[in-house]
Amino acid sequence: MDTLGPLIAVLFIAGFIGLIAWVIRHEKNKKQARENFLSGLGFTKALPAPELLSRLDQIHRHSPNQKFELPAAFRKRTTQGMFYIFDLLETSGDENTQVGSSSVAVISSDLNLPRFLVTGRMLFPGKAAGWMVGAAEKVIGWAASQGGYARLNLEEFPEIDSKLMVLTQDETAAGDFLTRERLARLTWLANTERLSEIACSGDCFVVKRSSVQARVKMETELLAIVDDAQKAWVALV
Repeated sequence: MDTLGPLIAVLFIAGFIGLIAWVIRHEKNKKQARENFLSGLGFTKALPAPELLSRLDQIHRHSPNQKFELPAAFRKRTTQGMFYIFDLLETSGDENTQVGSSSVAVISSDLNLPRFLVTGRMLFPGKAAGWMVGAAEKVIGWAASQGGYARLNLEEFPEIDSKLMVLTQDETAAGDFLTRERLARLTWLANTERLSEIACSGDCFVVKRSSVQARVKMETELLAIVDDAQKAWVALV
């Protein structure tokens, strides 16, 4: 009986160490699989990528104390500009916070974008769901206002207003740029199975997933978000 306790403790510790080792190995294999897949698409490792990080800092920074880090970045030059697939962490808090995973950024001299964020609105049937979505959007609007953003009024385009939400620091510039035609080419963002957002500033835009189905294969999702970046290019250029 006296030896049973230590034996259980040893088995528990061994199991815990084994679990940690499995998680580390699993994450390493996932990263390698992504790198191999992106290599097949023509992307190469891009770290360090100061030209990308400076633009992401400009797009995502809402306070002077924020700091960001790129744990992974891959790039591919195209006729449109430089395409990046990257992971981004905010490192200014007590714990690192993931800002984006397998997001896409496009940097191009053909772009001259005001600073704004456009995201698909959550479309769910029923009054209760509509109330919850409205409440969530008010919280988003309040949080954005803390960084100097305001929600752009799209009521003159009701068919678009029901699908998109635009936050900007310059309502005049964003309103002039985001014509009905441009906004109509962005309504694909309102996909409840793959809710997305586009953040813009200057010669760069970023396509990021707000949510995605848990069982979507990594390869399928990477192809989809690269395709979405192409659609965003057509709308924004």
